Amino acid sequence: METFDQFIYELGSSGQLLDRQKIAQFKAYLNEIKRANDTIGLVSKNDLDRMPSRHFMDSLMPVVLDVCSLDGSILDIGSGAGFPGIPLAMILVNSNFYLVEANRRKSTFLRHVIRTLRIKNATVQSCRVEALRGIKSSARYDMVVSRAVSSVEQLTIWASDVLKNHGRLICYKGANPENEISQAALTMKTKGMVLDDICSYNKSDSASPTLVILKKIIVNKNSSSCVSYGPNSPT
Repeated sequence: METFDQFIYELGSSGQLLDRQKIAQFKAYLNEIKRANDTIGLVSKNDLDRMPSRHFMDSLMPVVLDVCSLDGSILDIGSGAGFPGIPLAMILVNSNFYLVEANRRKSTFLRHVIRTLRIKNATVQSCRVEALRGIKSSARYDMVVSRAVSSVEQLTIWASDVLKNHGRLICYKGANPENEISQAALTMKTKGMVLDDICSYNKSDSASPTLVILKKIIVNKNSSSCVSYGPNSPT
C-alpha cells in the first residue's frame, strides 16, 4: 500500500520540501476527498489508498519538472476533485488558480476544500469551459492545465480561446503522445498553438507519463519579425 509519507519523501527527493503547514494541508485535503468520495464519486475507490502518488504527485509534476509558471493566472479545465489545480495552488502560492468544474456537486466540494484548507489563491468557476469564450484579452490566462479530461486536440480548442498570447497549455498525458499530437496538428495550426515541449516524468522509462506543452503564438500580420516554433522558441 502506498503511503502519504512516501509521497512526502518522493516530493522532497525532487527538490520540493514541504513545511509542516503544507504537509498538514495535504493531509487535510486527502481526508476531505475520502470523506466525500462515497457520495460524490470524486475518484475510483481503488485509488483511495494510492491517492498521494497517483493524484497528488502526478498533479505536481509541472512543478517537479519546472515547467509551470511561478506566478500569474492559471486555469484548470475540468478540475473534478481538484486535480491538478488544488495541489498546484498549495505549492505555487504566488499564482492565482481558477478551477473550472461544471458538475455542481464537485464544484461545491471544491469550494468547501478551498475554504477548509484556507487556500487563498484559488477560486471555482461553476461552468463549462466553453462559457469562457470571448473573454477580453486583458482577462485571459497565462497558463491552462488539464488532467484526464480530453484529447490534445480538444484541449487546444478550449485553451486557445482563453490563453494570452505566448501563454502555455499543459496537457497531462501518457507515454508516447506523438500520435495524439499529430491528430491535433491542423487544429493547432488553425488556433495559433504550437508544440513547445514534451516532458517525460522519467526519461529512462519508455512507459513514463508525459506533459505535452503547447504555446499560443499569434503573429501580427503587419509585423516582419520571424517566430521560431518548437521547444526552443522564444517567449
